Amino acid sequence: MTMLMWNIRGANQRHKQKELAKYIKDKHITLAGFVETRVKQHNASVIVPKIAHYRDLVHNYEQAANGRIWIMYDTNIWQVDTVVKDAQFIHCNVTSTNVSCAMTVTCGYNSADLRKGLWHKLKILAQSINQPWLIWGDFNAIKTTQDRISRQEVSLADIQDFADFCLDTMTTDIPWRGDYFTWSNGQMGVERVISRIDRALGNSEWMMKFGHLTVEVGDPFISDHSPLSLKFEQRKSVKVPFRFLNVWAEHEELQRCNREIEQARKEIIECQQEMKNGYTDQLRMMEKAAREKQEKWSLIEEKILQQKSRAQWIRTGDGNNKYFFDVMKERACNKNITTLKDLNGNMLTDSKSIKREIVEFYKSLMGKAAAQLPAVNMQTMKKGPQLNQQQSMELIKAVTRQEVDESIQAIGNDKAPRIDGYNAVFFKKAWDIMKEDVYELL
Repeated sequence: MTMLMWNIRGANQRHKQKELAKYIKDKHITLAGFVETRVKQHNASVIVPKIAHYRDLVHNYEQAANGRIWIMYDTNIWQVDTVVKDAQFIHCNVTSTNVSCAMTVTCGYNSADLRKGLWHKLKILAQSINQPWLIWGDFNAIKTTQDRISRQEVSLADIQDFADFCLDTMTTDIPWRGDYFTWSNGQMGVERVISRIDRALGNSEWMMKFGHLTVEVGDPFISDHSPLSLKFEQRKSVKVPFRFLNVWAEHEELQRCNREIEQARKEIIECQQEMKNGYTDQLRMMEKAAREKQEKWSLIEEKILQQKSRAQWIRTGDGNNKYFFDVMKERACNKNITTLKDLNGNMLTDSKSIKREIVEFYKSLMGKAAAQLPAVNMQTMKKGPQLNQQQSMELIKAVTRQEVDESIQAIGNDKAPRIDGYNAVFFKKAWDIMKEDVYELL
């Protein structure tokens, strides 16, 4: 089952209708969200059958002139229940075999002031959603400074509203493949503008259930916007290499983390309930001890999540567990290479073929063994600056144990681990045990 979202920039022209019909057929699209159709309502019933055999159409003609958004779907596969219609989005619940989620198709206004209504309404909507939520479409907005290239620099005002929306609703970009930029103004030279205004977002529930799915960004073709397609597939297992977590060095009984937090919460509540019936200093001390216990184990949990998410811009103590889980899921998906184009232009999808292509590519970079290597011309070398005797002796003197100790302690705790998964914290904590072995190797 494949979904499609596309700003088609008008569907009145016959050649566009033919190409859309072919695209839907070739890509096996069973649900399509089209924005900026520019089709008048009385013409929709004539044009829709020319694009797809789907008879059911969800639109927002009542909220916007010329129906800015269409949702077409195959009723044999999908059930679509409309929840909210607005001039800038349509929100619905979609259900099919093994798929049940909320979906919002957006078409933001060009004006930043008018888009504020979009962000406000979607934030209110987010409060009532407790299932996987897919939000995709043409937002007509960017959320990072890298999302647009033009002669005019991106300002904070350009990204503030979109970035705040994602932070407030805890939504993140769904993993994608294809071109980064999704729209171009079609101009040349310094007048050319390209930006990433079409994208797909998911909430934490989406990332937990469908985080393995990847959005494919296609070629613009008959539009100046790239189409976004999403194919529902079964989750593929990915082998995750061993990685030493810093918190292991701080506590031996990590498995008790969740249990201890819940127990501390119960103790706090019990003490507070008993103090309502009759206050004593002993109960107050017990409550304080339970609070300290709860804080201690919460910090341990936060450290695990922070290290796994690698979100270093958030410090321990924020309590953003849902956000950490979202980032972890996003990172796990990004590490999985599902498609790869080989040197001959063929698209590889089989994991064995992808692995073989990667190995062969890096083998080719290593070159071939040379029969002989050119020697250094010592006469030429002597014409340049030379080290004196003292400097030469400094370079070859033995490394001291103090230098080794200082080097180990200077490595940041959050630096990437070695290929075996052991990072700097492991060596620091176990240094008294292993340092003699390291000294001998040096």
